[in-house]
Amino acid sequence: MGAPENFLVPVTFDLNGGDAGAHPLPIVEKCYPNGYVETSSFAGTREGYRFIEWNTKRDGTGVSYSTSQKFYIQGEEPATLYAIWKKLLPVYVEFPYEGGLTRLPLSA
Repeated sequence: MGAPENFLVPVTFDLNGGDAGAHPLPIVEKCYPNGYVETSSFAGTREGYRFIEWNTKRDGTGVSYSTSQKFYIQGEEPATLYAIWKKLLPVYVEFPYEGGLTRLPLSA
């Protein structure tokens, strides 16, 4: 028999600008007070970015967690982990054309 729903502590995984596609939102795991959850291996997608980690602060200055790592709950307060993204640099292809060089972006 599981714990009553109101006794469990919610941990929300905020995609922080990412897109969940068909995955239902919000992404919330629940655990006992002073327990733990494993960080989500699903972070969605974000065009032009690569998922780096989960973090306790939206700007990435908090505690970092990799996917499937244990995140321990302190007490009974709900917690939020934020997806941290790194902007991908554009990639270009250059080739000679009509006596000069032509530079085109390479699509992903």
